[in-house]
Amino acid sequence: MIDETNRGVKGICRTLQRMEEQETDFEIWLRALEDWHHTKIGEEQRTQRIGAGAGGPAGGVRGRLCCGTGRRR
Repeated sequence: MIDETNRGVKGICRTLQRMEEQETDFEIWLRALEDWHHTKIGEEQRTQRIGAGAGGPAGGVRGRLCCGTGRRR
């Protein structure tokens, strides 16, 4: 009976050790995924800012030329 209990405890300890190792691996994977996501968001925001900066004045000029908006002299 004691021998069976000892084997059971050792089995539980091994299982817990494997679970801890897997948790550590999962945390590393999750951190890498979060870093990638933040980098991706930063790249998209930078691209949007560049596009908005170039399109803003050009859109205003186009609106005045094509649609006749703005003041006439």
